[in-house]
Amino acid sequence: EPSGRMVASLEGGVGGFMSRRSKNFRSRLRRTVKAAANNGFEGEYMPQTLTQDASRQLMYRVFSIEQSSWKGQAGRGIDSGGMRRFYELMVPRLAAEGRLRGLFLTRDGQDAAYLFGAFFDNYFRGLQFSYQAEEDLGLGNVCQYHMIERLVEEGCTHYDLGQAMKYKSRWAEEEIQSFTHVFQI
Repeated sequence: EPSGRMVASLEGGVGGFMSRRSKNFRSRLRRTVKAAANNGFEGEYMPQTLTQDASRQLMYRVFSIEQSSWKGQAGRGIDSGGMRRFYELMVPRLAAEGRLRGLFLTRDGQDAAYLFGAFFDNYFRGLQFSYQAEEDLGLGNVCQYHMIERLVEEGCTHYDLGQAMKYKSRWAEEEIQSFTHVFQI
């Protein structure tokens, strides 16, 4: 069965992206980004290329945030089980090829949120983002905004936000269909 994915155009840069959002969305996002900055949150971009050891350290940071997220606390985060193993294998491969893109939001040197994905030919596929459950400043949205800023700087033209979900429609113009094919060798 096909699955829907939401894709945002980054044509026209951050200004172009924002111009395709509703007035309320733009206003709320600007206030949220400003409030996070006023509360001491800073963006720290992940290196695009990492050694295996550095990739493990990066994932340790991601899993630490995930453990304190609502998903992690509910046992549905990427910090356990098959999802953990999947990302432990995928992220070092992306980083070895220079395709990893992501960021952490930190405050006073402490990690509070993350977002990461894969970059291919001016196309970014967001993979995961999360933030500590006790933070209620819209840090997920702040991560998305800062990631878009960075992607635009690199000439990225499309941001694939992943599985189609209602909240993602505010961020994206297009829903595309993808198909999974499994081959046994």
